[in-house]
Amino acid sequence: MFEEKFNGLSSSAKRQFAQYMNELLFTTFIVRKKYDRATGISKTTQAYLFIETYFDIFENYLAFAGLNLNKDDDYGIIFINSPDGENRLRLDGVTTLLVYALRFYYEDALKLSSSQTDVLIDSASLKLLIKDLGLNRVNKRISSLTIANALRFLSSHNIIARAKNSFSDSSYSFYILPSIRYVIDPNQMNSLLDEINSIDGSNNSGNGEVENDII
Repeated sequence: MFEEKFNGLSSSAKRQFAQYMNELLFTTFIVRKKYDRATGISKTTQAYLFIETYFDIFENYLAFAGLNLNKDDDYGIIFINSPDGENRLRLDGVTTLLVYALRFYYEDALKLSSSQTDVLIDSASLKLLIKDLGLNRVNKRISSLTIANALRFLSSHNIIARAKNSFSDSSYSFYILPSIRYVIDPNQMNSLLDEINSIDGSNNSGNGEVENDII
């Protein structure tokens, strides 16, 4: 099935298939719209359009590796996951807490405007969010450096998109992309919340042991 459909593609489409398949495997998430720093607006990504057009070919190819290809038409996300739970990427404690904080901020923003799919946040708001959620008491490793490293990681996986300045600058902003909803499933989010409350309420030791898996 795959070979027949793939061989029917033009030479140009075959090259694009290889390009976007590698991008999909590297980033896990492909979003329909993403902020473009060059133009200052959110633009539809060519990767999403191409994969959407040839979804069945991508799906059949990934099936050989035991991976599922999923598409959320409402929020514009294409992503891969492993149904048996293998090949998951382990997030460190700081990154896990940032995912939790950004997911909280994202869902809160959607309550005010359900039509938007990406949410802008700046460094000052992020620091205030971390403080308000008590995450700096949960993990003492949270610092400007570890936050910058975590944000760069999330950006490389199309979970956030940098808007202004570098994450290592004193002031920056970025968009939280709808893929944030699929990094940690709802059950894990609830367990993570319980764990955060437990750690924060017990001794505030901040040993950095809150970790989780990315889909």
